[in-house]
Amino acid sequence: MKKNDLQPWLHEQWVLPQEGNADCVCAMEDVLEVDTRPYDAQRPVVCLDEASTQVVADVTPPVPMQPGQPARQDCEYER
Repeated sequence: MKKNDLQPWLHEQWVLPQEGNADCVCAMEDVLEVDTRPYDAQRPVVCLDEASTQVVADVTPPVPMQPGQPARQDCEYER
């Protein structure tokens, strides 16, 4: 294994759909479609960040890192 193949300081935030939840996947694809629209000055896309909250517990367990791929964790959490 080469040096820095595993980078434990990196992680990516994902929305990991629950098994068999097609509605969630469909909604995520709609959001991705909005992000790929060409620029339109008459209808600009406005992005808002969520309010800062305390993350207490993960709903879906994170996917561990692998060589060449950082760890991935779901953005859904339980307070």
